[in-house]
Amino acid sequence: MSWRTTRHHVTSGQHLGSPNGAGAFEALISYFLPWLGILRLQPDGYDRSPLASPTIRVRDLAKDFRTPKRHPGLLGSLRSLFTSEQTVTRAVDGVSFEVGEGELVGYLGPNGAGKSTTIKMLTGILVPTAGEVEVGGLVPWRDREQNALNIGVVFGQRTQLWWDLPLVESFKLGDLAAAMLYEPRVLYLDEPTVGLDVLAKERIRGFVEELNQTNKTTVILTTHDMSDVERLCKRVVVIDQGRVIYDGSVSRLKREYAPHRVLVVHLTSELDMIEAPGAEQISREDGRVSFRFDPEETRVADLIGAIISRYPVTDLSIVEPDLEGVIKQIYREREPHR
Repeated sequence: MSWRTTRHHVTSGQHLGSPNGAGAFEALISYFLPWLGILRLQPDGYDRSPLASPTIRVRDLAKDFRTPKRHPGLLGSLRSLFTSEQTVTRAVDGVSFEVGEGELVGYLGPNGAGKSTTIKMLTGILVPTAGEVEVGGLVPWRDREQNALNIGVVFGQRTQLWWDLPLVESFKLGDLAAAMLYEPRVLYLDEPTVGLDVLAKERIRGFVEELNQTNKTTVILTTHDMSDVERLCKRVVVIDQGRVIYDGSVSRLKREYAPHRVLVVHLTSELDMIEAPGAEQISREDGRVSFRFDPEETRVADLIGAIISRYPVTDLSIVEPDLEGVIKQIYREREPHR
C-alpha cells in the first residue's frame, strides 16, 4: 500500500478540511496544537464511500482471559511451575448489539464490566473467544489493515494508532484531534474527557457533536462521566459482568429505572401541614417542601394546580432524574450479584 504525505502547519484560524476556517474541528486543533506541524498520511485512493449497514454488528461476542493457576505456599509455587492448570476469566459474555451509520452510542458499565475489552475486539486489537463482529462489513482482526483505515480510537487520553494509520505527534489534549486527522468513519472514545477541566471537556464534546452531525461519523463512547452521555448520546448500551443489561434510549432508561419526579415548592411562610394529592413529601426546610410523584399516575398540571389553590406559593420547580443517579442506582441494585 502506498501513501501520500501532506504537511499541515496548524495555526489559529486554520481549519483542516474547511476553507472558511469555521467549526469545532478548527477550534480544537487551534486550541490544543497551535504550534505543531502535523504529518498527515492517507493511502492513495482512500475510499470515503458509505460503509455496510449496520456499520457495527456484534453477535454473541465473548472473550476469555487465561492465567496460570496459582497455589498457596512454597510447595504451591513450585507446583505452579510444573502444571498447565489455568484460571479462566470471562470478560465479555454473549454481548450483542448493532450500531447504524451516524449513530452516537454510549457504552456504559462499572469498572471491570467488559467495556474496554469489547472496544479492543471491535478495533481488532483482541481476537474474540467466540461470537461475531463486523465493522463496515469487515471482520476487524482478519482485515486489520483495511479496518484500520475506517476507524479512529482514543483510549484513556492516549490515541491508539496502528502501524498503517496516520502518524501524528500529539499531546494530552490533542489525542482526539490526532485520531480524527484522516477523517475515519467510525470513532471509538474510551474516557475521552477524564482528567480535563470544564472548558476542555466542553470543547471536546462540541467537537464530537459536530463531527457526528456534520460528517455522520459513527461514534461509540465509553465513559464514567454521565455529563458526556447526557450531552451527546440518545442511545446507551449498559453492560455488567460482561453482559448487556440494557440497550435503548436514555429517556426510556430514566423511565424504567427512575420513574419518579420531584416537585419543589417554595412557600411565603412556614405551615404546620401541607398536602399534595398523589405525591409523597420527602423533605421540608426553610419554607421549601419537596414532593416525589410518578407522572404516569399523577399529572403534573393537576398536582401543581392543587398546591397553588391551597397554599401561598412563591415559586416551584420540577426536578428530573439525572442520568448519573440512574446509572448508580442500576449498579447498586446489581452489586449483590457480583
